[in-house]
Amino acid sequence: MDTNSVKNILVGILIIFALVLGGLIIANEQRFILSASQENSIRILMERSGINFTDYANITRDFRPRRQLVMHRYEFDLESIAYRFFEDEPFEKTESNSMIEFESETRRITYSIDENSLLFEIEPGYTSPEFLATGHNNASSELLANQYIETLLGRQIDMKLHTTILTSRGDYVLNYFGSFRGYDIFNNHLRIRVTNHGITRIRLSAFIAEDFSGEQMSIYSGDEAILALINHLRETGVISTLNISNALGRDMPRIEISSMHLFYYLEETRYGGARGQKASPSYVFSVIITNTVGNSTTSARFNYIFNAYTNSFIRHELVQ
Repeated sequence: MDTNSVKNILVGILIIFALVLGGLIIANEQRFILSASQENSIRILMERSGINFTDYANITRDFRPRRQLVMHRYEFDLESIAYRFFEDEPFEKTESNSMIEFESETRRITYSIDENSLLFEIEPGYTSPEFLATGHNNASSELLANQYIETLLGRQIDMKLHTTILTSRGDYVLNYFGSFRGYDIFNNHLRIRVTNHGITRIRLSAFIAEDFSGEQMSIYSGDEAILALINHLRETGVISTLNISNALGRDMPRIEISSMHLFYYLEETRYGGARGQKASPSYVFSVIITNTVGNSTTSARFNYIFNAYTNSFIRHELVQ
């Protein structure tokens, strides 16, 4: 047989094998990507339940299996941070079983031992160069926040800007998150509020990611997570309250999902230990609930967190 013919046949077989293998890989990947029909169905259900995405929010479509992530508590140097935050202003320190607090006339630091988080607060109206932005807009708020992070925390904690939210009061809330090998970690979270008075509030939680652990496990898809959120809002009376409010002649609350992301979330934050603790992939929804009674309108933003392995509710928090 002609040697060239044999070579051509072998090359052809290899090409066909590569194409088949590539097709199988793509098909396998597509199994874990939310389809257009799935997304359309959940959006219809959301609309019927009185829930909508904001214009800039998107459904999380990738639900490939994931491993757990081993994490340790970050050890804050509270004294050093306090002296940088208060500068030359005198402050007092108080301690209890659950928190440590530093306070002056214009500023306060509250450290939650259970959550391993810091809350920095500056009195509204207090003006100091390090808290003020040039003008009050998105760009100036981000510049001010980045500068102050460098001053207050240095380069000890590496977090990147994730989202910037313009609140109904005209404040900018900047959310920074840490990551590990490209996966975002919700517990590594820095939230900064910038008003027309400058920075007024900073919340920080920090943990050290060590490595992934165990085998890859299946997670629920984004549409299933949204269904879990809808059911939770029904069970807790948030959605059912709509009909009651309407019957009383009040306007129905507006419920909007402003963001949906898949994070690693550590449920137990108090105890570390030599082996660390395991964080699980979790869906985090930022939900805005707006109530109108007569001419008065109030709006509040909440984070709702669901374990992606079990599709079960973990917790919710008011975003301030």
